[in-house]
Amino acid sequence: MKKSVIAIIPPAFRANLESLYQKAINFCKSVISKFNSLSFLKKIIFFYILFAIPFLYYHENHLPILIILLLILAALIVSMILFLVTIFILKFLFQKEFRPSFEIVYVALFLTLIYFVGFLDNAGGGLFLAFILGISLFYRLIKSVVYFRITLIGMAIFLNGLLTFKFLQSAEIFLLYQSTRNRYEMKEINLNHWKYDEKARRLSNEDIPLYLTLPEGSYFFKPDDLDLKEKTGTGQVAGIVSVSDTNPNLYPYVRLFLIPAYVTVDIDTIRSEISSLIDVAVHRGEMNEIKPIGDQKLLSKKWPGYFWIFYDIIRPRYAKTGFYLMTLKSGDRILIHMMENIVKGQFHEKEIIELLESISEDPQSKN
Repeated sequence: MKKSVIAIIPPAFRANLESLYQKAINFCKSVISKFNSLSFLKKIIFFYILFAIPFLYYHENHLPILIILLLILAALIVSMILFLVTIFILKFLFQKEFRPSFEIVYVALFLTLIYFVGFLDNAGGGLFLAFILGISLFYRLIKSVVYFRITLIGMAIFLNGLLTFKFLQSAEIFLLYQSTRNRYEMKEINLNHWKYDEKARRLSNEDIPLYLTLPEGSYFFKPDDLDLKEKTGTGQVAGIVSVSDTNPNLYPYVRLFLIPAYVTVDIDTIRSEISSLIDVAVHRGEMNEIKPIGDQKLLSKKWPGYFWIFYDIIRPRYAKTGFYLMTLKSGDRILIHMMENIVKGQFHEKEIIELLESISEDPQSKN
């Protein structure tokens, strides 16, 4: 008869294997026992971390690993704080079956925070929120304690996720902004000294120098009016021209950056950096279907540039982004970074064309 596989294993080695196997079994039993002894709250925290880390890593995997680990750690700390605060609020709210005044405060706080994180910036967000509030109101009116509380808990979980995600985005933007500044070691100057001739709609900044005319229905935002996301780019932001008087990110818009002469950059460098910003927007779920148009030149100004087409997920449509590079007599450069709608039969929207044609370093220019 053939000997079994176990029979041909030397006794000493077999004893070691059995010992290791028993230790592994005892270790697993110990871990399960310790896990079962945890409180319900600690179990929730454990599973939250278990599922959150892969999600956070996937969201940030376009960044260096050290940055990913720092962002994940910071996001987990913030989310844990939010989670514990939420538990405290809900325990207080659930001390009685119904507490009308506190319920109103709870929902009001929920709506306020939802508004400030920008969830209502698109119509889909508003419809989803109305649906959730409608379900919650329905269970409250029929006085279904269990289901009403489930909706309140659902609101808390949803809000915690949004706030954590917002923190993650803000931290990422801060790191991008700082990395751009540190990469070129630029000495920032005050670029807020813009003068505006209301009658001619003419803007001027003699510190650069740069002059431009605002198209009808367009508005100008000085650097002091902008947050870090809007300031992030190659160079120091000098301002943004947008079609909105409240939201500089509503396109068509044009962002103006000053790149000093002592900073060594070329078209390829700028294209690579803007492409990186596009990648960040893709990972944030703001756009996809990125298609390069390629090199472009504004013939009337002889400015070189590069453009892409993309699909805007937030405002469902195809749009275009890209830049031109303007060189001043001083050797400084102006990066003209824009985002606009696609218009049939012409490369740029009317407002963009008017603005580009008006940009000059000559104060006497009327174009």
